[in-house]
Amino acid sequence: MDHHHSLVPLPPNLDSHGRLRQVTQESRNHSKNKAMALRRLGLDSLESEDTYSLEEILGQCKTSKFSDKTWLLRLQKLLASGEVNPDEFFKGPEGTFNLHSLSNAISGNAHTDTGVQLLALKVSANLGPLSEKNGLQMARALGPYLVTLLSSSENGVVEGAAISIGNLGIAGFRVTKVLMNQGAMLKLAQLIPTCGNEARGLPSVLYAIYHLLHSNIAEENFAIDELDLVSIETIRLLLTQSSGTAHVELYWVLYLLSCDPNQHEKLADERVIHTCLDTCTYEIFQKSDPRPLVKVVTPLVRLLANLCGGPAASEKVCLLVIQHPDLTAILMALLGTNYTHLCRETLWWFSNIINSDSVVVQEQFVELSIMDRLEFHTIQAVQKLDPYAPIVTH
Repeated sequence: MDHHHSLVPLPPNLDSHGRLRQVTQESRNHSKNKAMALRRLGLDSLESEDTYSLEEILGQCKTSKFSDKTWLLRLQKLLASGEVNPDEFFKGPEGTFNLHSLSNAISGNAHTDTGVQLLALKVSANLGPLSEKNGLQMARALGPYLVTLLSSSENGVVEGAAISIGNLGIAGFRVTKVLMNQGAMLKLAQLIPTCGNEARGLPSVLYAIYHLLHSNIAEENFAIDELDLVSIETIRLLLTQSSGTAHVELYWVLYLLSCDPNQHEKLADERVIHTCLDTCTYEIFQKSDPRPLVKVVTPLVRLLANLCGGPAASEKVCLLVIQHPDLTAILMALLGTNYTHLCRETLWWFSNIINSDSVVVQEQFVELSIMDRLEFHTIQAVQKLDPYAPIVTH
């Protein structure tokens, strides 16, 4: 059964696995421009008067065994600036001492000053992106403490621990496997209903879940014990949000879940599909906040495309989508967007509906005259992406 041959030419490998491999490569090559790319703490408080080198700062941190808040703050800010390679922290004989001392500072074993612990957590969060080798070292040394600190009552501590875990996840599958064996995914999933929507902790928790999932699913590893729990909690969270209030991280996690066909039945809930489409309507036509539309709509289009083209619940999802009153307006707007990737992925989503094997979907599609209303916009979008593409019409 093939849902992915279209009336309009599309790039190859746009099934959910192929799509994911493409997205994974994009995120590695262009991580700075991605909505869920690396995050660092302290960017809003960078000061220009500090001109110390990383070597000087690490030397002072070594002298105090990472307990001097002034030098920890300088280290945090220098790493946040992105002007130094975080892997330098691990180099040479000093690297082992640095990691051990940072671990002690984060664990709280070496001091009673919570300010030191919080700064050490921010340093940990800013030590990214790392090579796999250094990521493994850091995950093994700090992971158990980071997982424990996710239970803190302090929002800043939860945020620092979660972003540290998320940024470690960027180092790859082997690193995330260590973190997940330490209980990171389970604890993060359990935190979703307890964080509270207004807390700083929730976006950080979702950010960490995203990167742990991303590294696994990019390797086509869906054998994640906590995947069902993550699905249940994120769907519940989605359904409690009003338009425009959900954190963007939530949509990206839901998109990754849609890459696993085993999650399609849960995601095919009528309320989920309507919420996704209503959110597209809000972001495209109604919102007044400055949040970039593309960061919200991109994961929603990918999620809907995966569900419409999947093996499990595609008929149900396609019918819910084509019967939504705003579908034509949403597709017209997205096919005409200047964001090339979003235009391309909207064509992919639309083609999965057009090529549904369901007779019921095909009948509804014709009855609602969807192609008649969208044919011009579809042809324009294809020619924008590929001026030489052959166009096949009814």
